[in-house]
Amino acid sequence: MGSELFDIAVTFAILAGTIASVLSVLAWHVFQQTPARRVLATLSVLVVIGTVYHVLLLLGPDDGLRAIGLGSVGLEAVKTLMYTAVAALVVVTIVFNRSARGNLE
Repeated sequence: MGSELFDIAVTFAILAGTIASVLSVLAWHVFQQTPARRVLATLSVLVVIGTVYHVLLLLGPDDGLRAIGLGSVGLEAVKTLMYTAVAALVVVTIVFNRSARGNLE
């Protein structure tokens, strides 16, 4: 495992990610009937994936992944999933922005 500073930083990231996950799901629920619902849903998924990544990072790549039945490739798979979710968020946001501009003109 890493140093104490690393453990504190990852723990803070987990706490912030958990709070962000709850708030993003609540925001999606509140704005479910608006055009921004897809952007908020994608953001919610992205935040949850980031939180899971930081939990696995805190547990340690080997211990955390063995606990859920994944091999050493699992951390890279979660990281890849997180980057894919970021790309999806960018695409959904661009589509939303273009459709919103089309409605304004």
